[in-house]
Amino acid sequence: MTNKVIKVMIGVDSCIPSLQDWHQAFPGVVFSIGNTPDEQRKHIRDADVCIGAITRDTFLAARQIKWVASPWAGIDFAMAIPELVNSNVIITHTPDVHASSMADHVFAMMLSFAHCLPQVLDDQKNCRFDTQKYHNRILELAGSTIGILGFGAVGRAVARRAHGFDMKICAIARTPPTHPNQGQVIWAPDRLDDLLKISDWFVISSPLTGETRGLIDKRRIALLKPGAHLIVISRGAIIDEEALAHALRSGQLAGAATDALTIEPPDPKNPSPLWNLDNCLISPHSSSPTTKMFAARRAFCKANLRRYLNGKSLMGICDKTLGY
Repeated sequence: MTNKVIKVMIGVDSCIPSLQDWHQAFPGVVFSIGNTPDEQRKHIRDADVCIGAITRDTFLAARQIKWVASPWAGIDFAMAIPELVNSNVIITHTPDVHASSMADHVFAMMLSFAHCLPQVLDDQKNCRFDTQKYHNRILELAGSTIGILGFGAVGRAVARRAHGFDMKICAIARTPPTHPNQGQVIWAPDRLDDLLKISDWFVISSPLTGETRGLIDKRRIALLKPGAHLIVISRGAIIDEEALAHALRSGQLAGAATDALTIEPPDPKNPSPLWNLDNCLISPHSSSPTTKMFAARRAFCKANLRRYLNGKSLMGICDKTLGY
């Protein structure tokens, strides 16, 4: 272990419920926590490591930062800081630990549409029992095609669940595997339009990067099958919300669900155009925060800090040119 005293600034994040646990695990490390922007700028000045999200102003206040650790899978907050991107500072993310609960959330949304659960809940509240209302409206997932944009940890977890539902699985991956798993068709990004055309359920699980921002625009939304459903589980800015709202109002798409919006939290006076649509489900970026996930996230960050202190290569190092 290095003899130098390492200083770690922790941003406000539920990954770190208190500093006491970290002091006990790393007695030789000096920890500080930034609850406000001013505190973050103060504490990051002499920090070697930052765990959590930071702003450009905070990063510019750093004098010796060497590593920014994202407790999340995404690093779009870091990629928005050009000085950080162009520096020698390492950026890591926390892959895999969010995948299981996020993939579960995708299927919660899909099954809600397939079995008309929002309408069922409304009927329950109004003490209405109308079996005929749901005749020919329930959808079977078996035999339908799920298209997955982004085949990282979350996309692969979605595919595993889709296999259990006897769905046809097709996905887009930057580097398609030479031998995909049985029942999976994996295409390169240049086949995105083809994927949209065949998808009954289109799931967006790709990271937000310069290439994916606004990728699912009006033209591409129009390529989806009439009656298809669209699910956003990664970042809202990947899709044109106005175009999606139009497709939902017109009936081109049967439904959409999103766990992420372009602007979060939404402005109550000017919310997303998706906000009040009956055929759109919106969850507040809440697909992953399970007790198990938080424990796994903390364990990953601690394991990585131990590696850093012992001069070992870090896990989850991101490629700044790709944005993940």
